Amino acid sequence: MAKRKTAASSDNEDPSDASVQPSPPPSKKTAKKPKVSNVQGDSDGDSEEEKPIKKPKSKAKSTKTTNSDRGDVAIHINSEGDSYVDLGKKKRATVRSFKGKPLVDIREFYGDEGQEKPGKKGISLTDEQWEMLKKSMPIIDRLFREQTK
Repeated sequence: MAKRKTAASSDNEDPSDASVQPSPPPSKKTAKKPKVSNVQGDSDGDSEEEKPIKKPKSKAKSTKTTNSDRGDVAIHINSEGDSYVDLGKKKRATVRSFKGKPLVDIREFYGDEGQEKPGKKGISLTDEQWEMLKKSMPIIDRLFREQTK
């Protein structure tokens, strides 16, 4: 009999529970579904507006060659308009401005040619740090030669 009372009480609670329980899941689903339906509605009616938001796929870099003391160095320009030097194996040295200060950004990239994105591995050097690195170059070269022997 206890089970029947529970069943009877659950029958009484089911209508109230049914209105309470289905409300949160549909509200969550409805929150997701309108976004999907809006996107579908926008893509059907406003596909022209959505396409300009996406970056067009084009060749991301152009090359210029300049002569230096060590031979020909190719200066490339990325899609953002920053100049960089290719260091090989998808590594680049880029000079860019961040918060009004110039930085030398040495970074590893990943992805296909033209679709390359910056990876986590990299460092940005301020002007002072870059000057210190250039002054240290003969010492670094000597240490590098000693390591390779």
